[in-house]
Order: sequence, then C-alpha cells, then structure tokens
Amino acid sequence: MKKMFALLCSVTLSFATLFSSSATALTYTQAEDLADLTAIYLFLNKDCGYEQVSKQKIERAIFIFSRSQQWDVTNYSSLPMSQLNEDSYRDLKGIEVPHNKKCQLLANKSLSLLDY
Repeated sequence: MKKMFALLCSVTLSFATLFSSSATALTYTQAEDLADLTAIYLFLNKDCGYEQVSKQKIERAIFIFSRSQQWDVTNYSSLPMSQLNEDSYRDLKGIEVPHNKKCQLLANKSLSLLDY
C-alpha cells in the first residue's frame, strides 16, 4: 500500500511539474506584443504630454503584463526589442486618428497598468 501511495504521489508530482511549467521562452509574436505596449507608453510620454510615464514605469508595466500572460522573458534581451519598439512606435504614430483622440484613447486603455 505504501508503494502504491508513493507511486501515485510521484506520478501526481510529475504531472504537476509538467503542466505548471507552461512558460517557455518569449516568442517573436509575444515580443511584438510587448513592443506594441512599449510603443503606447512611449507615445503617451513623447507625443501626448504624459511625462509621468517614466522608463522605469514602462519597464514595470511590461514586466507585469508579461507575468500576467505567463510569458517567460528570460530571452528578452536576445530579441531585437529596440527595433521592434521603434517599428511599433512608428506604426502607432502613423495611425490616422486625430491626435487628441488617439492620446485620450490610449491613455484610457493603458495608464491603469502603470498603477500596479
């Protein structure tokens, strides 16, 4: 009986380990999503007058968002994040929505993440 219990515990622990380690290295698509979020905060800071959106707050928001998605960002620095951030920022600037409306919409949808 003790052997059966030990075997059952071992199998249960193996399955728990297998399914709890769902996070894998950041994919390119996930990196693009993080770059898009970064671009939103950069746009709010540079183009909309939200000077309180500091680099540290942006980094923290990116960290919180990636953790909420259960993404493993250990390979973040090995991806071309600077280029992805610049591309996303340029794309965001190119969206043809009146500037004030764009700022308002982005602020309404994004600034709450900075409060964590």
